[in-house]
Amino acid sequence: MSTRIGNLLTTASNARQATSVVWRRATLVIVALFALVLAGCTSIGASASDDTSSDSGVNETELRLPVGPDSSGPVTLDVSVFAAPGDTPRPAIILAHGFGGSKSDSQDQAHDLVQAGYVVATYTARGFGSSGGNIHLNDPRFEIADAKVLISHLATRPDVLLDAPSDPRVGIAGSSYGGALALMTGALDARVDALVPVITWHDLSEALVPSGVLKQRWTRRHRPG
Repeated sequence: MSTRIGNLLTTASNARQATSVVWRRATLVIVALFALVLAGCTSIGASASDDTSSDSGVNETELRLPVGPDSSGPVTLDVSVFAAPGDTPRPAIILAHGFGGSKSDSQDQAHDLVQAGYVVATYTARGFGSSGGNIHLNDPRFEIADAKVLISHLATRPDVLLDAPSDPRVGIAGSSYGGALALMTGALDARVDALVPVITWHDLSEALVPSGVLKQRWTRRHRPG
């Protein structure tokens, strides 16, 4: 029995390490993808280092973003926006966390992407961490609508490049739960210019109940509403 438990712990540890490696590599993919999308805008990335005024050259702004209510009442999201000092317009990237995570999971990637010339928004999805509301499992009426509100907020910032009024140059990246949010938001909001979903599901019912076996670790976090 002890050997079996040890093997399970080793497997879990290896899975976490593999996910971390995948996500670090995804950061490079995000940069490369946006470089392609932003062909003709290379001066934006080059100017990022010109505004550096601290050791890291990254400023973080924290805010509570009001989004649509649910059965719990009014909802606000815990959001951080990372940017280089100054108001030089740059494209934006939204980083979405996995199920059970929070905005802090993407802090290192956010810093790397700011250094590469982007404004980066991280946030904790409704029902998790310090954000309000209930979990609705990427429901277009709730989590996807929340992502749209965040896109609209980015469009109000003077340091975010706009393609048109209220239309920022923006992409979304995320893993697992966040990867699905990226795909769904890109399908439902024409303002999204690029997507980098990582290790996400293609069928949520199969992901939560594979072969008819309920993943209690994940579903017990769900608060209906």
